[in-house]
Amino acid sequence: MKYDLEEITKALLEGDLSYLSRSITLIESTSDNHFKLGQDILEKVLDKTGNSIRIGITGPPGVGKSTLIDILGLHYCELGYRTAVLAIDPSSKVSGGSILGDKTRMTALAQHKNSYIRPTPSSGMLGGTASRTKESILLCEAAGFERIIVETVGIGQNEINIASIVDVLVMLLNPGSGDELQGIKRGILEVSDILAINKADTKDSLVNNTVLEYKNAVRILNYDKEFWRRKVIKISALDGTNLETLANAIDSFCKVSKETGFFENNRTEQESERLIEILKEEVLKKAFQNKDFEAKYNNIIERIKNKQTTAIKGVMELLNDANSGSN
Repeated sequence: MKYDLEEITKALLEGDLSYLSRSITLIESTSDNHFKLGQDILEKVLDKTGNSIRIGITGPPGVGKSTLIDILGLHYCELGYRTAVLAIDPSSKVSGGSILGDKTRMTALAQHKNSYIRPTPSSGMLGGTASRTKESILLCEAAGFERIIVETVGIGQNEINIASIVDVLVMLLNPGSGDELQGIKRGILEVSDILAINKADTKDSLVNNTVLEYKNAVRILNYDKEFWRRKVIKISALDGTNLETLANAIDSFCKVSKETGFFENNRTEQESERLIEILKEEVLKKAFQNKDFEAKYNNIIERIKNKQTTAIKGVMELLNDANSGSN
């Protein structure tokens, strides 16, 4: 298919959803030509980005993240905010594609005229996000979306990556999940700004007990945002109990973080981290495009397997070879 840069850019800035989808497809593409065009589009619309609130929703698999996003997104849409959802699905190991269909899990939100839902395969990326989620956020902002919700895969400790692309992070937990504190979530709990305990629609005392457990837990966990005292809220993703309390907490966090200067500083820091992340990606990709490098790498793998060298020494060897080759 032939793509026209000016046509796509114009339609994207007018909020055309089909062109937004095409633009995201281009930046996700493994085709060099498509990827370059996607970056050209992004560069042309950069001055129209940055005007949204970026909300991360994380939590273990099956906790109800999609159900919560359905009602939270609908809440924003009905307030008049154009709301986009970037839902990161676990990838099929066979096809590399997305396993789940998010529009079937967010039925009410998918039907609203102010919404846009984009399922993206994680492609095996750690961190619960896809490799181009940040760029997809920028394209959604250029298309006029004011609330962008990023749903992570829900894979445990590696979820911490989500904190580097959103403004506020909400962690959804099931009642009675206090035992999980030891194993899964210390890292992600330490960067979460709001903890939401699901199933508040039940009369089970377990919900209240879990809220107390986590209120006690967050007091002793690391947290580097002095301007904010982390909230622990009970909520029902099923019937919307305390939904406004959660939405208000998200708004309050963003308001205070803007007033203190943290909001903009955090976004600048995120961009710096993104630069390093992409640099590592591209350096590694280019290294493996060199046949000599690949052969040396495979040789080192064999030597590690045969207990003839270590991974650290192997890396030093590859770096020394690369340096001597560039002289």
